[in-house]
Amino acid sequence: MSWNLYYTHKVIISAVYSLGVNLTHSRSGCYNITHMNINGDYPQKISWRIDISDYDNYLAPFGGKTRKKIHKAEQHLAENNYNIKVDDVNEEFIDNFIKIYTRHIQSIGGQVHDVKYKIITKPPHSYPYKAVSVYKGNQYIGGLLFSDRGDHLVTAYKAIPRDTGIKLPIGMSYLVEAELYKYALTHNKQYIRRGRDRNLYGIELAIGIALYKLQIGNYPILVPDKKLTIIDSFDWKGQDVLVFLAPQAGNKIDKAIMYSTKSVDELHTAFHLLFTNKYVTVDITNMSSTKREVKLSEYVLSHIKQARKDAGLSQRDLGKAIKVSDKTVSAWEVGRAEPSLNTLEEIAEALNKPVVYFVKDEDYSTASKLVAIQKELQKVEKLMGSDK
Repeated sequence: MSWNLYYTHKVIISAVYSLGVNLTHSRSGCYNITHMNINGDYPQKISWRIDISDYDNYLAPFGGKTRKKIHKAEQHLAENNYNIKVDDVNEEFIDNFIKIYTRHIQSIGGQVHDVKYKIITKPPHSYPYKAVSVYKGNQYIGGLLFSDRGDHLVTAYKAIPRDTGIKLPIGMSYLVEAELYKYALTHNKQYIRRGRDRNLYGIELAIGIALYKLQIGNYPILVPDKKLTIIDSFDWKGQDVLVFLAPQAGNKIDKAIMYSTKSVDELHTAFHLLFTNKYVTVDITNMSSTKREVKLSEYVLSHIKQARKDAGLSQRDLGKAIKVSDKTVSAWEVGRAEPSLNTLEEIAEALNKPVVYFVKDEDYSTASKLVAIQKELQKVEKLMGSDK
């Protein structure tokens, strides 16, 4: 590498540090702003599985205290004219499910999927769909859809009632899971597999979702898909992040990393079930000494949503234009995640807005400098590659 090129590279890095921005170095040798490197590889999506044939009782996968609570809750439901059972799924059933599902997903700010199209109109397979259904008297009030695939079951969509009007010692979701396990054992199934999760708990999904699945006896696996994407970095915003690592062999995942600024004691208190589970070993990477990169304000996130609406685009349309999922766009707009500065430029271009539209005047100077610096770094790295 020539001296001039080396000097230019050092000047750019010095400029970045003078702005107080943390740089991380990726395996490819490029410097990434707003990205944290992982000590290992992680699959972009994972699934969950329980080997139900290993158990002789539908309550056995749950812990001792949970089993007692489920048993007591089942008694409460029966005494109050509630019933949980497995139904066959047809178009009329799906129409009733969709009403409850849509209200449920909208109430938590999630992405509503076209359930009828995927289950009835154009299902991805020929296996029959069934449902674990919750009834209050004769009134259907929600449940869990799944497909019966011969030797195993695969869960699909769910809308489980939260407010039953009676006090239960445990959430209704555990009772629905118990009924699913009962069906699987009665029909001699080998295992149950869950749908796909984005493997960045704390950013894409709540860490509590992973805790829940571990608590009901499930373990993480690689998604059985030919298009497996392995990544080694992610955008970190300073919150707790749980990442499951790709295994060296087989499809069972047995290692994860928790990124956090909390102490070990604080994490073990907050996530006791995570660190005592029998399926996955969780290492801790303390981030307390890592400065967080420039945080995009609520002002930016709200303007993304407004600009998208002004352009007449759905979240899916915007995601397609900049090559991200509609879930990612949704996460930006509600503040669960933030786009990088480069991505913000792509958003601005897709929505026909200047970058300054999304950034307050007092923030724009720093933001524009960061974008410019990152572009210069990319140019330098390209020159370094051609100078070898």
